[in-house]
Amino acid sequence: MPAFLLGRRTYDVFAGCWPRQTDPENAIATKLNGLAEYVVTTTPASAGWSGTTLLRGDAVEEVTALKERTDGEIQVHGSAGLARTLLDHDLIDTLHLAAFPVVLGTGRRLFTDGVRPTAFRHVDARVTGAGVALHAHALAGRPAYGSH
Repeated sequence: MPAFLLGRRTYDVFAGCWPRQTDPENAIATKLNGLAEYVVTTTPASAGWSGTTLLRGDAVEEVTALKERTDGEIQVHGSAGLARTLLDHDLIDTLHLAAFPVVLGTGRRLFTDGVRPTAFRHVDARVTGAGVALHAHALAGRPAYGSH
């Protein structure tokens, strides 16, 4: 069964909104509320959203074990710090990146200084009617360096 893996701050945002969305016609809410949520946290947190499990140990060990016992896709939404940790330990199989046609100023960077170089293979792309470019990239190991 697919599941969601979230950092604690992203979980707090999701848990503050989605459990109150109970309209069965709301496909996103129905999906979010019907799947298990796993939260990687080192700070005190409560799991007030039904179906939530807190992962309090070492993030790499916890996620490795979760991947072994979960049948299906595990999605990470937001949670840039968690995503960087997972990338550094080859625990992300596919990156789905959305580029929105707007500049809002500042924000958190996913690829910060110190991120381990990683190669990806482009596997899918589409543009929504609103102009959002959606790209999927599969993990391809370490990059090959050379000249053009």
